[in-house]
Amino acid sequence: MLSMGSEPEPRTNSKGEAKRQLIYRAIKHHYVVKKADPTIQDIQEMTGIRSFDTLTKQLKHLKQDGIIEWSHHSPTVKLLNNDHDKVD
Repeated sequence: MLSMGSEPEPRTNSKGEAKRQLIYRAIKHHYVVKKADPTIQDIQEMTGIRSFDTLTKQLKHLKQDGIIEWSHHSPTVKLLNNDHDKVD
């Protein structure tokens, strides 16, 4: 699994928080490797989360926490922090 180091990331006290952490790491990893923001489908493939509803629910939480920029109508997800180029 990808390591985030000392960067802030979602807590992992629940299943939802663990999923959000997995999603965060997948988004960041995708950007580092491909230099592009991932699509919902990319995130589903990287995390193994097959349910669109589950994924979008977790993306809404990440957006509310100020971690990502995403609209329910947009196919791509963008991290709000400036450390895309750091490799985990």
